Amino acid sequence: MQKTYTIKELIPQREPMLMVDNLDHCEGPIAQSHLEIKADNIFVDNGEFRESGIMEHIAQTAAAQAGYNELIAGNPVVLGFIGSIDKMKITRLPKVGETLHTTIEIGTQIDTITMVHANTTTDNGEVAECSMKIFLKK
Repeated sequence: MQKTYTIKELIPQREPMLMVDNLDHCEGPIAQSHLEIKADNIFVDNGEFRESGIMEHIAQTAAAQAGYNELIAGNPVVLGFIGSIDKMKITRLPKVGETLHTTIEIGTQIDTITMVHANTTTDNGEVAECSMKIFLKK
């Protein structure tokens, strides 16, 4: 990454919907982020981070990558929306205290539509993987 930004500079989400602590790496089509799962997270139920939280974390990682790329190009951050989620595979639900590490890779980009592939893990192994179609509002 050429420059460091806070996550709040990269995406429009705010607490309690902020599901990325930091964009750790962003270069070319690859981006990596992390999120420490805390007990007060709105997606935690019975000590586990639920499926909807995992999907939101992945989408916000893609949004952070898009925000970073816009900012380094000298453009404002744009809003993004999940168009579809394909081939979602959730291996397990992570627990409070674990840290999600997500890597996304941009695939096809056509105008304001971007396909990304995501893989999410913790130190305890794989959590999820999927493909998402993201629409950017420019």
